[in-house]
Amino acid sequence: MNKETQSILTGMLGGLLVSITVSGHFTSYVKPGFRPMLLAGGIILIVVGVASLVLTIRDEVRAEKARAAEHPAGGGELHGHDHGHGHDHGRSKAPWLILVPVLVLLLVAPPALGDDAANRSANCSVPAPDGTAYANRRTDPSPPLPAGDPAVLTMQDFIARSLYDSTYSTVDHDIQVVAFISADRCAGSGYNLVRMVISCCAADAYALRVHVDSVSPYPGNTWVQATIRAVKDAGNESNNYVPSATVIAMTEIGQPSDPYET
Repeated sequence: MNKETQSILTGMLGGLLVSITVSGHFTSYVKPGFRPMLLAGGIILIVVGVASLVLTIRDEVRAEKARAAEHPAGGGELHGHDHGHGHDHGRSKAPWLILVPVLVLLLVAPPALGDDAANRSANCSVPAPDGTAYANRRTDPSPPLPAGDPAVLTMQDFIARSLYDSTYSTVDHDIQVVAFISADRCAGSGYNLVRMVISCCAADAYALRVHVDSVSPYPGNTWVQATIRAVKDAGNESNNYVPSATVIAMTEIGQPSDPYET
């Protein structure tokens, strides 16, 4: 790969990085807080690519002028086997790998993690009882629910309240959550409402699950806005503390601009 091609690929990679950042597609891979760094990185790659291309072309023009001065028309014999011009057989082909992420994101941009990732991360083994009654885990009341009917909660807050809130706020009130549908391969029946959580990027994601003991009205990976109520004391050691819920209402929606909870 010559220097011009390397420069063009570097600029393309920077342009793609800027494009997915400005469009918001980057949230399928990393946290929204990375936006400034991704944008800056993309701009830097574009500048480096353009500058490198300009310098390379300038150097080649100068080299051509120097060769023309050394061998004026009719003034000398040029050797047809000049390996110093365009035939560097020792160059590595590794820089072509830069093209791989560009083509992947242009042609088959991966979506946010969904049903398959949720089930791969599921731990279906049942831990041994620790001898502590589950009801005793409800030691403290949670803060009051947000205003509204239904109250809007994140999946993390809904699950925490369903497992530990001594006032049973998610059992006695309608709660609205946003999640995607996933088959429950651990229970063998029903389905899960799932939201993936990331600390940094999609590579460290794990799934938050709420089990629904009925037939799913939508196929897997469908994003929904669901109004639910927790089933009292349903999440315990026998199911790895995955709470269950009853669905009051459910509506299909598009993937949120930020598909992960943090």
